Amino acid sequence: MKSPSVNIFLLKGNHSIKFRVEPYFISKDTVIIPSSGPIVYIVPIEGEEFKKINLSELNKDLTHTISLTRNTKPMHKWNHNLILNQHFYYRFPSEITKESLKGFFPFIEYNYTDNTYKRIPFNFSFESFDEEVNDPTYKVTFNENILYTITSYSNILYRVDLKDYLIEEINLKTNLIPSFTNSYFSKEDKLGQSLDSNMDLYLSEPQNLGILVDPYRNLFYRMTWPGSGVPEDVSPMKFVITPSHFILSVYDENFELKYEFELPEYDYIPHQYFVSEKGLHLFGNHPDHPDSKEDQILIHTFDFSD
Repeated sequence: MKSPSVNIFLLKGNHSIKFRVEPYFISKDTVIIPSSGPIVYIVPIEGEEFKKINLSELNKDLTHTISLTRNTKPMHKWNHNLILNQHFYYRFPSEITKESLKGFFPFIEYNYTDNTYKRIPFNFSFESFDEEVNDPTYKVTFNENILYTITSYSNILYRVDLKDYLIEEINLKTNLIPSFTNSYFSKEDKLGQSLDSNMDLYLSEPQNLGILVDPYRNLFYRMTWPGSGVPEDVSPMKFVITPSHFILSVYDENFELKYEFELPEYDYIPHQYFVSEKGLHLFGNHPDHPDSKEDQILIHTFDFSD
């Protein structure tokens, strides 16, 4: 499925920008817009001049900036730096090898004060995918100068210190999440199957949907699709956009499993959540719940502190 495409027209400068990801506000008067490809725009709200950055020189084949808060891939502002998430570009699973992963740097650090940028020296390894060729998508969350990331099909969490680039590898325990598999990604004849058949297989295996840091309680949250498949008489294409539910895993400051439970079906939106001083906030208006109302936003707050 393609992301929606939006055109931004800057009337003063007579410019138009096409992008398929979310813009990000550096400040109240400046916004950064990743476009379709390796180009990133730094756009002033007032004024005619804007900066155009071409990141392809950092990684000619693999660079594509993304910012999707729906899939917990937000950009992150730290000091005068903006952390940009990169997309691994490939056409066939066979192109994902140990060597190609070595050349993929998922995060770029952009200093918007002096207009310089560099790759953060972190790569995913085959161990990140349980030593199998798998979908190289990942989830990310931040706490000031600390970056946390996990691939969609693994229990291995990476902690990256943005000050000195020290990397810690953490194996997240679970009691409810089934073993990650490789069925959908390794299937050779996906192009010969219908979209519904492919999405049905895709949803039959577990995957990480998102991660969040709770700096107020020193907790870490992980949201995971359990791989329970598509219910009968439901369109897989519709279901994949908003799955029915997810497993919530809560870890303490040492990343020991504290709580874990599977949420009720059709209560909470699997891709939307945030943290505040009050706790973890889940959106309780799943569109397929019989009492869901389009003109209302329902947020439930959970406090998992002792």
